[in-house]
Amino acid sequence: MFLIIKVVIFLPLYSCFNYLIPLHTVSLIGYRVLIPFKNRIEVGIIINYVKKNELNNKNRCNLKKIFLVIDNFPVYSKKFFLLLYWCEKFYHIEIPILMYFIVPNFLKKGNNILYDYIFFWKMINKKIDFYIKNIDRTKYKLIVTKIIKKKKIINEKIKKIRNKKNFLCNKCQKKIFIFLKKYYFKNFFFSIDILKKNKIFYLNKNYILEINNIFVKKKLFKPWLLTEICDFKKLETYLFLSFSIIKKGLQGLILVESMHSSFVLQLKKNLKIRFKIHVEEYHSNISIKKYNNIWKIIRKKIPVIIISTKEGIFLPMENLGIIIVNNESSIEYKIKNRWFCNARNIAIVRAKKENIPILLESYRWNVSSKKNVLDKKYYFINLYNLYKKNVKRQKKIIFIYSNREQYKGIFSLKLIQKTEYYLKKNKNVLFIVNKSFFSIFNILKCKKCKYIEKCTVCNQYYRFYDHYQELFCHFCFVRKNIYFLCTKCNTHSLFSERIGISFIKKNLNKFFYKKNIIYIYNKKNLLEVKKKLNSKSILRLQTPSIIFLCDDFVCNFWIQDISFIAFLSLDYLKYSNKFRQLEYFVQKYEVLHSKINYHSYISEILIQIFEKNIFLINFFSKGYNYFLEQTFRFRKINSLPPFSYHIVMFFNDKEIKKIKFLIFFLKNFINQNNNFFIMDLIILESDNIQFNKYKKYYYFKILLSYNNLKKIHYFVNKIILLIKNNKIFRSILIKVDSDPIDN
Repeated sequence: MFLIIKVVIFLPLYSCFNYLIPLHTVSLIGYRVLIPFKNRIEVGIIINYVKKNELNNKNRCNLKKIFLVIDNFPVYSKKFFLLLYWCEKFYHIEIPILMYFIVPNFLKKGNNILYDYIFFWKMINKKIDFYIKNIDRTKYKLIVTKIIKKKKIINEKIKKIRNKKNFLCNKCQKKIFIFLKKYYFKNFFFSIDILKKNKIFYLNKNYILEINNIFVKKKLFKPWLLTEICDFKKLETYLFLSFSIIKKGLQGLILVESMHSSFVLQLKKNLKIRFKIHVEEYHSNISIKKYNNIWKIIRKKIPVIIISTKEGIFLPMENLGIIIVNNESSIEYKIKNRWFCNARNIAIVRAKKENIPILLESYRWNVSSKKNVLDKKYYFINLYNLYKKNVKRQKKIIFIYSNREQYKGIFSLKLIQKTEYYLKKNKNVLFIVNKSFFSIFNILKCKKCKYIEKCTVCNQYYRFYDHYQELFCHFCFVRKNIYFLCTKCNTHSLFSERIGISFIKKNLNKFFYKKNIIYIYNKKNLLEVKKKLNSKSILRLQTPSIIFLCDDFVCNFWIQDISFIAFLSLDYLKYSNKFRQLEYFVQKYEVLHSKINYHSYISEILIQIFEKNIFLINFFSKGYNYFLEQTFRFRKINSLPPFSYHIVMFFNDKEIKKIKFLIFFLKNFINQNNNFFIMDLIILESDNIQFNKYKKYYYFKILLSYNNLKKIHYFVNKIILLIKNNKIFRSILIKVDSDPIDN
């Protein structure tokens, strides 16, 4: 008798395959298998069993048999596959493509997973003195005495010393020690006496009682929300939760924006040194050996805390106790490979299916989190009564408009005066800049006089775009057609030249002559700065200096002795099409303000903008709570997320004719089925077909918004089925972004 199974092959394919397997007493879901596939043998994984009623007699006869079952235990559990099925429905992703990116390479090749054993040895007291006297050198005497003091010794410690002197350790193993027992690695972890001792936490008793409510299981599953708490108290809460989980023999997962932040470095130190807990890092730039070791530790059910980026949400942790999401409102949790999905939402669904508590942390309230607390979807941890609020220090805020003030290049005269004033007082100055400030771009330059075309408003260099044949200023958003003649010498000698970061640094040194300037604009540059510092978490500078910091790397340092901050190029907040852009900037500013106030005192903030932005002025003058209430009302009136659901659909193809025909086809389909939604469905179509230079394909977008989530997903599924069934549109690739945080 044979059963029919559904198998995923580890190749970038969009469909599963059916095969035959003999009857087994154990269900083989999650086991790896060797399969015949197109005159070759491939490695695959069993997802599910297929019923006989689903297939015809012709299809059953053509099925092939499996060669071999590789594993003796399931590589992935059934709960993990339930999470993948949810991702398939919500994010409209095929499971084979998901598995191709999730599964590690050493499993794709079909390598066996071996469990390591650990041997315990016991000591005989009679012959110790004899072997210590015969040792000549002092180094080996100290090593042996350290081993002999202990009652039980692990085999791994003997192996480390065996490399130093084989003769001594072989004698020790044969005559001094006696073999006791053979254990798995997971059982050895509980023999450590460190976890039995009580640890000191710098937290209030009432605060600890509220945190303990997270572990109390309730009938209704709800995630826990923690807001408006400083970094020190946040660190202590994470330590308390991780220590209490490892005492129970469970695993913990902490999701983080980036591994280079100052908070993550302190968390790792405290877990390893202060509590002596086994900690592992997991991110995209990790080596293959470390990746294999982490994967084996997880599958052995060893109590471990894993600090990871967004990729760690798909780790197959069966013995998982808690999930913690640090700064849950950030954009960096969005995954953009062959599909679009949010790691934060997947973490909530995973915790719900495994019946595990989840803690979502953010420094300030978010609009969506506030709505979920008011709708009673989240449990909120109240800390207002337990700790007094931090007293806000008064600071002077200055707005400079480019129409009124005099400028030297990008910088106003008032800004240059203020920087020189604070540098004389031996204090650092911080300039916060957008990514576009350090980006590489083209300019128009004259061959004869070597003059570069500048903006008439802000006196900054124009950026030249070949595709549009236009000149554009990123600081005041002025657009102009190309000059055919040079504005200085009136000759036909203009040409385009590519400018890098070295050119920008030379111009900045002209304005601030003989002054120490530090640039933090890239991950590589960030690591170079951290190597020069004594501590990786705190930015301490001996001489007064100017720091140019990109707004993406705000959370990476605690900066000392800063009393003046200047914001440059904030006009993109007003002119951007993304309605969440200002909200993300405000949250970054609040995090930065907390990190600077921890080690310094801010007296003045200067903001350079081209035109007035009312939302930005209200935030700096009236505070974050006023800004949040204003945005909450605005989105409720205009039915924007989280009060409605948005889905963006992308259509890609190498031929323009097919995409033009598809736009015409979709317009007719939407007009026919609009009555199903009672005219509440809002559709924004883009007739502009865009071209990708690097991948060389054409694409266009459609935005759908509606109040009901089930109906909008039903409509998306209808569109996908229509395109797949038509032979003309089979070559077109479809991507669905069902949670567009970037917009």
